[in-house]
Amino acid sequence: MNEIPSARVRSSIFFCITLFVALTSIYRAQAGPILVFDNGGPSYSDAFVSDLAGGFQYGDDFTLNSGISLGQIDWAGAYKLDSQLYQGDDAFSIRIFSLSGSNPASIPLIQLNVGAVQRTLLTADSLPPFSTLVYNYQATFSPVLLPAGNYMLSIVNNTAGQPAGPWMWAWSGGGGPVWLRTADGASWNGPYSNDMSFQLYSVPEPGIAQLTLLALLFIPIINRQTRSRSFQK
Repeated sequence: MNEIPSARVRSSIFFCITLFVALTSIYRAQAGPILVFDNGGPSYSDAFVSDLAGGFQYGDDFTLNSGISLGQIDWAGAYKLDSQLYQGDDAFSIRIFSLSGSNPASIPLIQLNVGAVQRTLLTADSLPPFSTLVYNYQATFSPVLLPAGNYMLSIVNNTAGQPAGPWMWAWSGGGGPVWLRTADGASWNGPYSNDMSFQLYSVPEPGIAQLTLLALLFIPIINRQTRSRSFQK
């Protein structure tokens, strides 16, 4: 017959789990995100419309030599008719596709609808010919596990109803490849010889030290429950 743990034991177990989660969060905060892929900052030369309201979506490739826990993505972009500080709303969607040779899948492996992310004006330069302002964007999210392999990243905004739109993903000045499509689920056209501005960051996961701590926290509880059962016999 299975014995139901006492209220004190259940409370102690809950405390240990809560403490472990808190320690894991502290560990991640102290370690900070780690840059694992850098496709370059904005070149301030041009940008591609990647906006549901603008009718185009762009994607750029990246390669991981080992698996990561992806938790942050930075990128640069602009709004086509924006020559003053943009006050509108963003509705960003981050999509990651498998990439076989030069053929991205049409359905994403991962889709993160991050919405309005942190947006910072870059003051180094603007886009010609209308002095369009350029911004840096940063999205942080619950870690997503990505094994080693080849992928395509697509970042798409939706500025429907915003007079300064559509949104444009800034070039980074590299030689490509990038792909283009006009709707969700459609096949990708390309590759073309450009590169988009973005950076990928991994989030450190708890390792052996954290798991050992959890085990050490549970040992007194297990011993206490064992002694309690011995006294009851």
